[in-house]
Amino acid sequence: MSEYFRVGGADTDFATAVTFSRSGTAMKINSLGLLVEVSDGVARRNAYYYNSSNVLTKGGLLLESAAATNLIANSNSFTSINNGTGTQDATGPDGTTSAWTIVDDGSTGSGQVYESESVTVATETTYTASIFAKADQNNWITISAIGFTTPSNSDAFFDLANGVTGTVDAGIDDARMEYYGNGWWRCSITFTTDASDTSGFIRNFVCATDNSTNITLDGTNSVLMYGKQFEEGPIATSYIPTSGSTVTRAAETLSIAAADLPYSATAMSFSMKGLMTYADNGIAIGNGGDGGEVEFYRWTINNNDYIRAALDTGSGRIGRVDFVQEASSTRDVVSSATDAYSPGYNVPFSIAARHGSTFINGAVDGTALTVNETPTALPALSTTDFQVAPVLNGFVSEFRMWGTDIGDTGIEEVTA
Repeated sequence: MSEYFRVGGADTDFATAVTFSRSGTAMKINSLGLLVEVSDGVARRNAYYYNSSNVLTKGGLLLESAAATNLIANSNSFTSINNGTGTQDATGPDGTTSAWTIVDDGSTGSGQVYESESVTVATETTYTASIFAKADQNNWITISAIGFTTPSNSDAFFDLANGVTGTVDAGIDDARMEYYGNGWWRCSITFTTDASDTSGFIRNFVCATDNSTNITLDGTNSVLMYGKQFEEGPIATSYIPTSGSTVTRAAETLSIAAADLPYSATAMSFSMKGLMTYADNGIAIGNGGDGGEVEFYRWTINNNDYIRAALDTGSGRIGRVDFVQEASSTRDVVSSATDAYSPGYNVPFSIAARHGSTFINGAVDGTALTVNETPTALPALSTTDFQVAPVLNGFVSEFRMWGTDIGDTGIEEVTA
């Protein structure tokens, strides 16, 4: 489907319909399935991903609302290999000769073949280490956290032939694989440091099988590697290339000007579709319009007057969608099931809501919730800009707003 923008009943373009901001460059997958750089300040429109069947699929606008820093200073350098060599001679996820063949040195006997990165960490903080890898003569790699108190020398094994994780040690919070086309997988581990950890190592091993980092050093063990990343947080965000120093990808914002919104003091409706990547961090939605693991949209004057939709993972909930409106400190909510969504990478979502001066209701994936008829007013938001995806790591494929009530039938239809 091609891009389509419309404001006030008239066709328009992206720059007129919304305001986008990001300082610096960022990466995306293009329509050819290649990892490419997007220029400074340019939105990552027409971004693609590989779905659960490993099929290249259009995601829409790729947005990452939080800044992220790749703490590895040389993200695509594999020149120092224990018991092996690295040669930059293979086609990488970007379609150029950017990937490295990592092969054992043939020195006979057995040993470990790995690339190692020394990293500095903060105490009691969650980090994610990731690397792109592709099977060559061998089908297995391991990512290991070494030299930390927590985790204590822990491994996660990845099967590059079948795209599944193998043995994952207890010290690893999470281990995941994302497909990037042409046999490439982005493998990642997540772990949390303890109160005494300040440094350690991330090691990427060539392996022959699950649950063993020892291989025969006969010159016939190899895998392809590209693009290391080590960052704070529970997920692997989009790849941030570095060359000589750490690099921060800036936060992205997307908003719609108040003048372009069909505000109504009696009833309005919203719908939004896309994909979200999130971990269950136990983030609840609080009073005053704050909180949420994911925030789909936010329209607010202050903590007492706002409309928003967000994902709640607090108190045992893994993905409850809350539709909220508050007017003059009177707060009304409609909530989905606590497990409407589950944590993961590129989780599809389709939500809608109808807000009125005497009602509020929402719909998730084609099913309307139970209407709340206790509201007595809508917040006065006619002069306030609207924030789209203020807390999101993922894709926005569709956003719509009406200055009227489309009813429960309408919100079911637009989310089906």
